[in-house]
Amino acid sequence: MSRGIEKFIIGALIGAAVGAAVGLLYAPQSGEETRKDIKNKVKKYVSKTGDFAKDKAQDVVDFTKKETEAVKEIASQVKKKVT
Repeated sequence: MSRGIEKFIIGALIGAAVGAAVGLLYAPQSGEETRKDIKNKVKKYVSKTGDFAKDKAQDVVDFTKKETEAVKEIASQVKKKVT
C-alpha cells in the first residue's frame, strides 16, 4: 500500500473520531449520556485502529517474506554463474 493511501486512511480515521466527538458534544442529551457515547465511540475507533495496525504489520511480514525469497533466488543464480 502506498504511503499516500496510508496517510489518507489514518487522516480519515482521525477526522471521523474528531467529527464524532464534536457531534456528540453538541448533541442535545445529558452529560452522562454524552460521556457514555464518547466512551463507546473511542472504544470503536481504538478497535479499528488496532485492526488497521495488525493488517499493516501482516503486510510487512508478507512483503518481507516475498522479498527474502526473491533475494535468495537471485543469490542462487549469482552463485551458479560464479561457480
